[in-house]
Amino acid sequence: MLTELARIDAEELAERIDWPQLLTEATFTTVASVAQASALPADFARFPFRKDDRGAIYDVARKQGIAGPATEEQWRTLTNGYSGWTASFRIFGDVLQMAPAPSAGLSMSLTYITTKLYRDVDGVAKDTWSADTDTCRIPENVIALGVRWRWKQSKGFDYAEDMRSAEEAIARASGVAAGGRRMLVVGRSRLRGDTPYDGTLGGSTYNDVVDQF
Repeated sequence: MLTELARIDAEELAERIDWPQLLTEATFTTVASVAQASALPADFARFPFRKDDRGAIYDVARKQGIAGPATEEQWRTLTNGYSGWTASFRIFGDVLQMAPAPSAGLSMSLTYITTKLYRDVDGVAKDTWSADTDTCRIPENVIALGVRWRWKQSKGFDYAEDMRSAEEAIARASGVAAGGRRMLVVGRSRLRGDTPYDGTLGGSTYNDVVDQF
């Protein structure tokens, strides 16, 4: 039971906070399509929370970030011929999409949060806790406090003080202000066309839009 509670706590903490230990970088090469079917790594969990709307995907050659992830409203607006197009991306299902569709062969860098929350005794990252010698990449003292209040909750004991202590430890360990979940901001509207992003949209290609920057 305690192992299961530790797993639950670790997974919730990974969803709440951009732990530096879980930040990972990968590269992919574009295909000439909106759908970049092979772009997302097998251990992709999510993009980091960001105050701005670019940087999770980076065009290596042009040395600039791609806007996104776009909201559904932004995506529909921007892919229906809006003349001030800013190149963007989103996750649709489990596929990364980019619009305008880039030409094939562009090198992109992608920053993401990994699903591999644990390490084995040799330091190899893994996505399950399966041995006593495994360790969690999220600070384990924080998880221990989470297990304490979750165990008390499961037994019907008073757990409020333990939960408060756990939240304070999370705040100290992560640098996030205590008392709340960080919210994912998908980015301000980029319909002004002030920041540029080979495919066609409203008469513009990926190159046209990016090179206006």
